[in-house]
Amino acid sequence: MSPINFCEIVSKMRVKRDKRDDIFSKMIRVRDGYYCVKCGVKHEETSTGLHCSHNVPRRYLRLRWTPLNAISLCFACHHWYGSEPYESGKWLEQYLGKRNLKLLLTMKQQKLKITKAVKEDIYTILKDDRENQLNQLEIGQVYQLRDPILELLKHGKL
Repeated sequence: MSPINFCEIVSKMRVKRDKRDDIFSKMIRVRDGYYCVKCGVKHEETSTGLHCSHNVPRRYLRLRWTPLNAISLCFACHHWYGSEPYESGKWLEQYLGKRNLKLLLTMKQQKLKITKAVKEDIYTILKDDRENQLNQLEIGQVYQLRDPILELLKHGKL
């Protein structure tokens, strides 16, 4: 399988952030230990220099809050990631593995209509995961973040 050219899925289009995006971003940075997963530089918890970067753009609602679709990148690596789609695609394939990358690209095709009620359910799942993540961190454990869309699908809410 040849490296994915991300030109077709990386977009400069802005999607408005909301409270779900804010909590999800914090969870991803905690999950990655406040390290840039590309260059390995550690950042302070309060640093604005470490970003939650989506591998497939946030406008694809199926993947917007999916942990597999997000990584922590420093400002410089995030800039490189968005401006070098072919090279960043090769890097991502190596980082995630071909199977996970293929899974993301398959999930990208799933169309969802998300109502206000479902958005609140997503927020509840993210808040619960954030609390569990921080509780586990306090005792030196790692919490496996859930995919809120998958959780809702499993319970017939989507």
